[in-house]
Amino acid sequence: MIDSTLIIIKLNNAANRLFKDWRTLDKSSAELNLDKKYFYYLHARAWALKGWLGGTHSWFSFWSEEKNSWLVLELTDPETLDVQEADAIYIRNVNYTDHSPAISNRIPDARWFGSNPIIIASTENRFTYQDIETVCKEYQFNKFNLLNDNCNTFASYVIHKLGLGFSRPFRSIGFKTSEYWKSCQK
Repeated sequence: MIDSTLIIIKLNNAANRLFKDWRTLDKSSAELNLDKKYFYYLHARAWALKGWLGGTHSWFSFWSEEKNSWLVLELTDPETLDVQEADAIYIRNVNYTDHSPAISNRIPDARWFGSNPIIIASTENRFTYQDIETVCKEYQFNKFNLLNDNCNTFASYVIHKLGLGFSRPFRSIGFKTSEYWKSCQK
């Protein structure tokens, strides 16, 4: 039997989160102590309704020798990068609130607007900055769609293109398998 107090506390916490301005939520480092030798796949619970339903935001963090900096690879928009006080190293020419594959210098293990990130997988970082930018440029992205073409779809594409072999997190709505991406090449 589920404790009713626990349900009330969870609903109260969810309501408090819903009515906050997402721009003011915590975006600080979660202090995951990332190692520069690795290419990381992370995710955190999404904000508001998507997060309540179990949805996540996924991204990759890696140290770039060429840029001498931690970089983040994700599907996001310029507004979100601005709120995170990040500079876009690569992003397509899109409107301020439109999504695009992006490489930025945002905090690599930052909380996703109040939610702590989790490292889903990691591998030795054997990629150059150019390898990562090429993946962004080749991604066939037309318009953001919450269920079918989102950050998790992009993450699955990156996993496929870079041959990472990472497994799909249960909550990653929009994630596509390598078989799906192979079928798109025919």
